[in-house]
Amino acid sequence: MAATAQQWLELHRLSLDTVRAVLDGLTERQLLVQEPTFGQSVGSEVEHIIGAETYWLREVHIEPAFSCAPREEWSVGGFLRTLELVEKQYAEILRARPGDADVLFGLGRVCQHALNHRNRLVFLRRRQQPDWQPPAAYGKGSWERAVDYLTELLIGLEPRERGG
Repeated sequence: MAATAQQWLELHRLSLDTVRAVLDGLTERQLLVQEPTFGQSVGSEVEHIIGAETYWLREVHIEPAFSCAPREEWSVGGFLRTLELVEKQYAEILRARPGDADVLFGLGRVCQHALNHRNRLVFLRRRQQPDWQPPAAYGKGSWERAVDYLTELLIGLEPRERGG
């Protein structure tokens, strides 16, 4: 059984929630702190994730209705608003093109991309705040919640709510 448009949108939301969880409670200054060994910051990682969203929409000839602010204007609130715009645009796209394999391929790709970068985001956050902990397993914004949802879709199970 193929995933429904609503399930795709839920997977996307859960994947981006892992990014939002790392942003929660950060200051604008903390967005810019570069980790010395590889020169990235939380802000540059989030900008990269949003850039991938832009890239994959353009791959299917859809102009993104969002963009990342210039570095000097980065803010937690700005990133959160942009992630909301990304989700809103995908909801509109899937209403218009619900089974479009190219759109769904790109959507799957950006979900996995966000989940992959979540680990670096957690690393960057913990370098600044060693006591900070990502959400507990199955809590809102947790990696486990998003990955288990994806796994259930892949094996044809109806995704279920877990803990948290």
